[in-house]
Amino acid sequence: MLSLAAVSPALGVGLILPTPPAAGGPVVTGSGIVASITTIVNYFIVIATIAAVAMFIWGGVQYATGGAAKGGPILKQAAIGLLAILAVGLVINTISAFIGRGLNVG
Repeated sequence: MLSLAAVSPALGVGLILPTPPAAGGPVVTGSGIVASITTIVNYFIVIATIAAVAMFIWGGVQYATGGAAKGGPILKQAAIGLLAILAVGLVINTISAFIGRGLNVG
């Protein structure tokens, strides 16, 4: 390792500069991290959307068999949840697109 003190003793004593990664090894970049986070968030959005659709179906069954008092709140909560899920997906994908452009992704 190359020490900063060896290069210029006036700049720092004992500061160690990082060594570059070895050739052929995996390199972690900012764009790779953004892509990984986006992929993970998209999987969670798919799972949450499936759960919201299941709640819509359950609320519809409750509404059909028990009336508006029983199924209405479930349908309302499922709609609010689905809108929240889609809003989070929109925000995350927009942010990752802006970060990706700044990091020269794609």
